[in-house]
Amino acid sequence: MSKDASAPKRRIDRDALLPPMAQFLLENGVHAASLRPLAKAAGTSDRMLVYHFGSKDALVEEVLMWLADGVQAQLGLLVPAQREGTLASFATMLFELLRQPMLRPHLALLMEVSAFCARGQDDFRKVSEQVVDSYHSWLMDVMPPTHGDRTAAAAHMLATVEGALMQDMAGREAFARMALDRAFAD
Repeated sequence: MSKDASAPKRRIDRDALLPPMAQFLLENGVHAASLRPLAKAAGTSDRMLVYHFGSKDALVEEVLMWLADGVQAQLGLLVPAQREGTLASFATMLFELLRQPMLRPHLALLMEVSAFCARGQDDFRKVSEQVVDSYHSWLMDVMPPTHGDRTAAAAHMLATVEGALMQDMAGREAFARMALDRAFAD
C-alpha cells in the first residue's frame, strides 16, 4: 500500500523536539538516553534526531542545556537580585527553593551527569562545565554584596548550596542545614 502523495508532510521543528526529550531525561535519567527511546518520546524517528542534532551526544548536551536554562529562568523569576541581606540568608533561601519537589528531577539529573564526570566518563564534561559556569554567572548577578572577590564568593555559594542539596537528597537534611549555617557564619 502506498502513501497518499498529496497528504501534507509534517515539518518537524527542532525546538519542538526538546521538551518531550527533556521530560524523558527527567523521568529516566541520562543513562537511559539512547536514540530510539528519545525519538519515541519526541514522536519522531531516530534518523530525524540525528538529522536535527548531528549525534546522540550533541542531542543530549542540547537537551541538558535546555533544561538548565529553564531552571535558571525559573530561578530568575523567583530570586530577584539581592541588594540587601547576608550571604547566609541568601544561601538558605536558595537551598529552600532548589529542594522543592518540582526541581528534584533536575537536581537528580545534574548529579547523575556529575557522577559520570567523576567516573572519568568525559561524554558530559563540556555540558557539565557549561551548566556550572552558567549558574556561577547567575549567582554573581543576584547574590547580595560581598566583601572581597565576588567571583570566589559565587563559587563558594555554588559549591556550598550544591553540596547541601546533595546531602538533603541523600536524606540528611540536618547535615545540609548545619553545613549552610557553618559556611556563611559571620
